[in-house]
Amino acid sequence: MRTILFIVLMVTLLFSEVVNFGLFIGSNQGLINEEPLTYANRDAQQIHAIMTTLGDIEKDRTYLLLDQSIEAIEGTFREIIGRAKELKRLNKEVMLFLYFSGHGSPGYLHLRGKKYSLDHIKEFFHTVDADLKMLVADACFSGTLLSQKGGRVVPTPMKIDIEEELNAKGTILITSSSGSEQAHESATFKGSVFTFHLANGLRGAADFDKSGEISVWEAMTYARVHTTKTGQFANVEQHPGFDIDLSGTREVILSRLAKGATTITLAECMEGEYSIFDEPSMTLQARFKGERGDSVILALPPNRYIVKQVKEDRLLLASVDMVWGKSKRVTKDSFKPYPIDAFAKKGNTLSIRNNRIAFSCNIMSGIDKNTWVMPQCSYAYSFFKSELSVHAGFCKDKLLGNALTIDRLVIDVGSTFLYHLVNKSRFTLSCGPRLDYLFLRQSPIRSREDDIQGVGYDAIASYIGHLAGGAFGGSASLHLPAGITFQMQLFPGIIVYRDFAQTIQGSFNAISTVSLVKLF
Repeated sequence: MRTILFIVLMVTLLFSEVVNFGLFIGSNQGLINEEPLTYANRDAQQIHAIMTTLGDIEKDRTYLLLDQSIEAIEGTFREIIGRAKELKRLNKEVMLFLYFSGHGSPGYLHLRGKKYSLDHIKEFFHTVDADLKMLVADACFSGTLLSQKGGRVVPTPMKIDIEEELNAKGTILITSSSGSEQAHESATFKGSVFTFHLANGLRGAADFDKSGEISVWEAMTYARVHTTKTGQFANVEQHPGFDIDLSGTREVILSRLAKGATTITLAECMEGEYSIFDEPSMTLQARFKGERGDSVILALPPNRYIVKQVKEDRLLLASVDMVWGKSKRVTKDSFKPYPIDAFAKKGNTLSIRNNRIAFSCNIMSGIDKNTWVMPQCSYAYSFFKSELSVHAGFCKDKLLGNALTIDRLVIDVGSTFLYHLVNKSRFTLSCGPRLDYLFLRQSPIRSREDDIQGVGYDAIASYIGHLAGGAFGGSASLHLPAGITFQMQLFPGIIVYRDFAQTIQGSFNAISTVSLVKLF
């Protein structure tokens, strides 16, 4: 009995494991006479990130080649062929996913000044010993890859039963355009039109059956429909093509939403188009059309996001904080109305008008050899990569001596300008100038003051001082959940003031600030 169980276990281990390989090629550089692309490398990096986080491809079984030579790419082909052959000897089933983004012409890909025949790609696919091979080519005229031998284009999603082992075998070819069309990049999408919609679909927008898994049928249908619609809107022709040559009964799954570190669930959607922006950079991350009452789940990297929907006379915006990896649910009650111009456009970027209030503790040292600890409140306005703030604070303290006590009141008002050198989802590093004006009142009180005045001596007059100065320093911010930011600033600078003898003095000082910031 034990021998039978051992044999069954070994057979299961040998035949149930599927090994997935991924090759992702991006090439901004085409032929010498072609203008370099802007986003081809970014497209390859994006699909690589999705397939290794939401898909079943382990990172150590992927190859990411950016602006590499033909020789380097062919060397990678040979390595994959060798690794696949060894795995087949071990009775493993092998799946290969190949993605390319770059320049192309009928029958060729353009790589660093040279033409690379698509016949070499077909030869590689024919040679590599993989049970399932999938190619996604995002290039002009990439449709010439389609052989249509035994293949079929599927206009709507299909549901195929899932089995444990890889039981769908053959070849899948997906191209971003037909054999006579160009593929297009978009500054709005920060990538190619086709790859943007493919990425949208893999992140969850193509989950038509709400299974939490995106099949190749769903992904290619979503990408095809939305790429064509975008082209029609821009008055250009771009029709992705598909060649499917499969046998078996397994549904080929490309991404699984449950594997994502964070997800946004848009519950009870309002009808219309939704756009999701990365809040630090305001780069468009996803766009999809919502149906009334529907729910959409998108798997996105941990970050802060703005969800936008445009109405006729206003914008509806919802802020989603997923910096620390928590999934969020967004309903219609999460949206707040804003004026239609709440988004300001400049060049190819968008910036939302962010306001914040900060409560902080200021430590000012070096002024007349004194140190003040001062509570402070500030208001800031953020625009693009900068922030302008105004602040006010005050403190009261006493200087104690044997015969004299000095009551001090300090009021500080000023302004700070910060330019964000690093603006990430979890932290920000900034630098810039700071201006301050300080009002100082010092009231000396002698021991036994009443007795001294009783014998005819006058009270010591209060000293009123005015101080002004400037500083240049830096700021480091750590973004916490619930829209709260912990911020530390250090501004070394010069303060100019009059001393008790009414002499103008200059003093080096350092202003240290620790703040808790709330965005609104």
